[in-house]
Amino acid sequence: MLPALIALITMTACEASEEFAEIPAKELFARIQTELDAEPLQVLLGEWDRLAASQDFRERDKALWLVATHVKARLFFGAGTAIKYSNEEIKARVVELYLEECARMDASLMERYEESAPSYSDPSYGGEAGAEYLSDLMTVAESTFDPRLYEYEVRIMPVTGHMRECYLAVVKPDETLRIILNAHLGYRDGKKMNQDSLYFTKEGMSASLSLDEAFQVMALMKKESPEALREQKERVVEFVRMHALHFSAPRKVVYRDEPVRLCWPDFYCRGGAFDVLELLGDSRDLPFAEKLSQDLPDMPRKDFEKSPRHYLKRESLTEKACRVIPLLRSREPGRAQQ
Repeated sequence: MLPALIALITMTACEASEEFAEIPAKELFARIQTELDAEPLQVLLGEWDRLAASQDFRERDKALWLVATHVKARLFFGAGTAIKYSNEEIKARVVELYLEECARMDASLMERYEESAPSYSDPSYGGEAGAEYLSDLMTVAESTFDPRLYEYEVRIMPVTGHMRECYLAVVKPDETLRIILNAHLGYRDGKKMNQDSLYFTKEGMSASLSLDEAFQVMALMKKESPEALREQKERVVEFVRMHALHFSAPRKVVYRDEPVRLCWPDFYCRGGAFDVLELLGDSRDLPFAEKLSQDLPDMPRKDFEKSPRHYLKRESLTEKACRVIPLLRSREPGRAQQ
């Protein structure tokens, strides 16, 4: 049945071009999707249900690839895979499988320190293949922008999807921004944690994002949900001033004798800060923007020469600074982009 079904429903890749860069994420991924007619839909759903019910995650992985496709839209939003079909029956099954796997991961975390034999039911024990399956599943589910994923998306799971930042910038952006602005850097409930992560716990909700992820989310909010940023303008700008240079200094790491510069986190924090200032800033922010443009991390040139590019890599920091600083200089106080 499976080979015939794959022949019936051929996977395709979406060709992205620079013109896609300004299209909202939901619309971009909707363009990737096609609607399956009733007869092949029923065939697919039957095969999905059979595979997804398996206790072997490798069979569930086969189910996923009946409805997933490789996409070049990843060059804008970090997603190498996405859902292929617009049929609600298919989307619902992907979301349900996502929620089931997250529940399995939650259960495994509770038993992580107990000795047990690897189980092919739980992908967490499946090594590289299990991690790849979970990451692909979460990414495909994220491309549906279903709000039922949100409670897991704001948490750091053992594996995460490649569209996490984009999902959080699009789905419940006001709530996401509230979490970022009220989180504690390096501390959870008063206990010292990872110095580079933001932790939030309130009213039963637990959330965690690395600091550079938070800046990536805000950079994407500038494109996807600018009103959320405008409504919290003063607090957002203060957050940027406080944390954008967190990774600017070399630091001691366990794998090197000499302090090293964490270039990519520094790049994302500074780049996100420039994006926020482009939307919300004015001439009063010039001194800080100029400080952001100094001692930039040395990034591989090749990462900025390929086109089309990931949305957050469309410009080097030098190019971004040269564009944003004159814009801020031209704005009177309180006259940010409308």
